[in-house]
Amino acid sequence: LLNADTEVCNHWLDKLYAAAYRHPQTGTVTPLSNNATICSYPCFLTDNPYPLELGYEQLDVLAASVNHAVEVEAPTGVGFCLYIRRDCLNAVGLFDADSFGQGYGEENDFCQRAITQNWRNIITADTFVRHWGNASFQGEKPERVAAALKILTNLHPSYQSQINNFIKQDPLAESR
Repeated sequence: LLNADTEVCNHWLDKLYAAAYRHPQTGTVTPLSNNATICSYPCFLTDNPYPLELGYEQLDVLAASVNHAVEVEAPTGVGFCLYIRRDCLNAVGLFDADSFGQGYGEENDFCQRAITQNWRNIITADTFVRHWGNASFQGEKPERVAAALKILTNLHPSYQSQINNFIKQDPLAESR
């Protein structure tokens, strides 16, 4: 999955594919980005607007070099750019459009369902994708996020604690 408000470069798809198949139970892969909450670079959990210390293409080259094959397991992928292995998709099923509609939460639900079937969601630190953010649902984000979190909490009661633990541990700190 790739949002329309992203910029990709170099061999981004090849790197996501390689990350997805390094481990037989990897189901989803998300790259680093300037605007991707738990995958955000350089500052965690926030939008990091341009300009950064390097251009985006150069950041991707640097990430590929210094973080080659570095990955961390996460409770969810982030839907701005999410590689889903076909065998994982076949096993877990499609996104739950009936519960989530369009916009927020459906990838989190998918990733939580994947975990229950022994799939891994990883963030790969060797790929960087620029994400402008909020282009699809301008002005509606807070309401959509709140509604999605309510549904996620009902479907996956431990989801928020998993996210809180991931944030507390910050396993991407060294890679960032």
